[in-house]
Amino acid sequence: MRTAIENIYYGTANKELFSISNEYKIISERVNKLQKDFYASLNEEQKKLYDQINDLQLSQHSQTFLQNFKEGFKLGLSLAAEAILK
Repeated sequence: MRTAIENIYYGTANKELFSISNEYKIISERVNKLQKDFYASLNEEQKKLYDQINDLQLSQHSQTFLQNFKEGFKLGLSLAAEAILK
């Protein structure tokens, strides 16, 4: 079961909280095209290895982003509490 912070992070708490910038969309499209072109240039053995590396990196990044989000959320709450109490 996910915590409240994780629900916010994954967007299941309120989808209106999150938006994607145009800059992010442009960068994402460029990255996707480069990855697609690169992948097409690989042989089958290289494709399997690339897929394994990519899967592990995505899992690693997901865990990193979640941890950073949690820490940032907690820091924000601490700052808010400090501002209220002083």
